[in-house]
Amino acid sequence: MKAVKDVAWINNGPVPEVTNFLRQCCACEIWIHRMVIGRPYESLDLLLTAAEVNWQGLDDLDYLQAFEAHPMIGAIHSLPTKYSDTKALSTDEQSRVNTAQHETLEKLAAANAEYKARFGFVFIVCAKGKSAEDILVLLQSRLGNTKDQELSHAAQEQCKITHHRLEKML
Repeated sequence: MKAVKDVAWINNGPVPEVTNFLRQCCACEIWIHRMVIGRPYESLDLLLTAAEVNWQGLDDLDYLQAFEAHPMIGAIHSLPTKYSDTKALSTDEQSRVNTAQHETLEKLAAANAEYKARFGFVFIVCAKGKSAEDILVLLQSRLGNTKDQELSHAAQEQCKITHHRLEKML
């Protein structure tokens, strides 16, 4: 995906358009609001720093709102409908998962279902550069966490995803 915007556009763009752009990076409305009112940003580095700072200290419902915008890892078939705004980003991020063996994808689907049943939200991991096998190992290792531990892990991974998407899109 080619960068189509820049920091100057983030700083000066119309609020509704900047809001929609940021929503593709992270669907947490409070985070988006903080980013919009925090303008202007002097550089991409300062924007990325603000993105991380604005993500910290949100409440669990804010984190869960962001997680809702993610498909299950390997569930590429759901991208054209529910996740159409981030289809290209998710497809790119999960590109190594798409080439996995059928058996691995079945195990990943089963582990995803177990994870969602246990924690109430989809497994969040910054999948960029990870194989389906890598993700399966991570997912299985995180199944033993408490809900609070897992919410914290998922929030950290969401922050990485947001950072990656901002870099890619700007």
